[in-house]
Amino acid sequence: MIYSQNLNEKNPSLSLAEWITGIPVIYFPAGLIAAAIRFKNSLQENSKLHVITEDVIEACHNGIVSWERSSNAQPILIEGTDDYVKTKERWDILKDYFNGEKIEWTNARVHVLNHGLHYGSCVFEGERVYDGEIFKLEEHTERLFYSASRMEIKIPYGQKEINKACKEMVLVQKVKNGYVRPLVWRGSEMMAISAQKNTIHVAIATWEWGSYFDPELKLKGIKLNISSWRRPNPNSVPWDTKSSGLYMICTLSKHEAESKGFTDSLMLDHEDNIAESTGANIFFKNEKNEIHTPIPDSFLDGITRRCVIDIAKSKGIKIIVRKIKPDEMSSFSGCFLTGTAAEVTPVSQIDKYKFNVCNVIKDLSESYQALVQKKTAA
Repeated sequence: MIYSQNLNEKNPSLSLAEWITGIPVIYFPAGLIAAAIRFKNSLQENSKLHVITEDVIEACHNGIVSWERSSNAQPILIEGTDDYVKTKERWDILKDYFNGEKIEWTNARVHVLNHGLHYGSCVFEGERVYDGEIFKLEEHTERLFYSASRMEIKIPYGQKEINKACKEMVLVQKVKNGYVRPLVWRGSEMMAISAQKNTIHVAIATWEWGSYFDPELKLKGIKLNISSWRRPNPNSVPWDTKSSGLYMICTLSKHEAESKGFTDSLMLDHEDNIAESTGANIFFKNEKNEIHTPIPDSFLDGITRRCVIDIAKSKGIKIIVRKIKPDEMSSFSGCFLTGTAAEVTPVSQIDKYKFNVCNVIKDLSESYQALVQKKTAA
């Protein structure tokens, strides 16, 4: 009940009222028909909306098929404390169905006051699909849960459930070679800095997608500027997560680079050491065919980064992980980026420093493609 003395974010009725934007459909067990009708009448009187009531048993027989069509109806479930065991089973079916609802791309909606949009309470993953299978799915899901934990977000599903849902979305969408984006965010119940009572939402999107960078540019090597923005001090942000707020400076850096005719931007850390590009890790090759890469102590240690390091080691290539200053780039002959989206992308220029797309980098790129395509690596 809502009245002047309890009109605050702790009142669940207020949250429900904010959530209802379409036509409510109230599902009820047989013993609560009177409560459902009373609730319906109250909603109709106060919201001036049409409201529908339906028995939970009938909903699982015929009513549920209507949800396969796009509409502005919204389900509300009234559950009794001592429902019959078969009724409880029906509740579980309905909850699983609605919580796992598949929505057309154009019909996806979120509340404009959700905390993720306003305050960055959102974590996500980016996953590649090759030949209908998600590469390193378990590792990506583990990182999603780690990011959420660091952001004090409790995901309302288990890792196996998220893995299953990701695979199902790829299958339903018939994605052959594409991208999967699971994301988790805080809802709209509290519109303030604090959001401890906000509902945690989960969505998974997938689509066909080719190369992150122009394929012709990748063959020649892309060009980067040096961003005027810096990766922040690691004690000021949850730096080792994929949280949306951390990507603001990446967007600004990318825009800065593109406005100057570059493809991407090299970002330095808070101590002016080389860190990464806007969305990928970076590697350098010297004349001894050794590969140098920055220590990931203020930026994400990418899944693709670790894959490529393993590939290089298997080929007997020495990997040196250390702090690298920008002026050291004059001593390197090759450079490349790694990332789920970028895969292995050669770099031909960073600011005034130029690099060759050498055989070592080409071989690493081919071996990575062989790995993701499940072919025998060279």
